[in-house]
Amino acid sequence: MKRVTFHRLAELELVEAVEFYDQSRRGLGDEFLDEVERAIIFLDRYPKRRPKRDGRCGGSLFLASLAR
Repeated sequence: MKRVTFHRLAELELVEAVEFYDQSRRGLGDEFLDEVERAIIFLDRYPKRRPKRDGRCGGSLFLASLAR
């Protein structure tokens, strides 16, 4: 899988979400991160399923955040 980097604000939001879920139930944050990873893998494998922007596939924007 490609290495994923997030915008600094998106990364902060992800960390806060993990902490929130862990406060709800221990380990839930890890389950959430697993789902995020599965979504990234899916979008990498099926680029035409990526969100559209201005009527076009947002693939180039998504791939800009992926690095091997």
